[in-house]
Amino acid sequence: MVIGNLTDTFRYDTLSPAIADALAWVKANIGMPGFEAGKKIVLADGDIVVNCQEVDLKPAEKALMEAHRDWIDIQVSIDTPELMGWSPLSACHDTVQEYDSENDCLLVADKPQCLVPMLPGQFMILYPEDAHAPNIGEGRHRKYVVKVRVGK
Repeated sequence: MVIGNLTDTFRYDTLSPAIADALAWVKANIGMPGFEAGKKIVLADGDIVVNCQEVDLKPAEKALMEAHRDWIDIQVSIDTPELMGWSPLSACHDTVQEYDSENDCLLVADKPQCLVPMLPGQFMILYPEDAHAPNIGEGRHRKYVVKVRVGK
């Protein structure tokens, strides 16, 4: 897991070329007019997919954690703070949904080891080893979830 501010994305360019490209796109297009919830933008021949989401935030006790194998998540809050639950996947044992390769998602009901405040303009990079519970808080929330193919 990596947490940062969009103002400092240059610091993370060495993680991978695709992560650098994804962060540069987000920084240049945060809050892009016309990019509405439910829409997707595909970049880098499909190795980067940007999803715009608008969801209701939920209490921490109702949040499930998810993990992915084929994609790295970069989650970016656009307009509202959220809490992001986190645990190492290796510490999670309460499986709710076995890994679904079509949706690249495993769901677990383990409680997060920590809750990380995410403010607008901040991002979190989540690797396959990072179980995470997004969208914790109160109210409604708009964000980008950028998927970067592992190994790119």
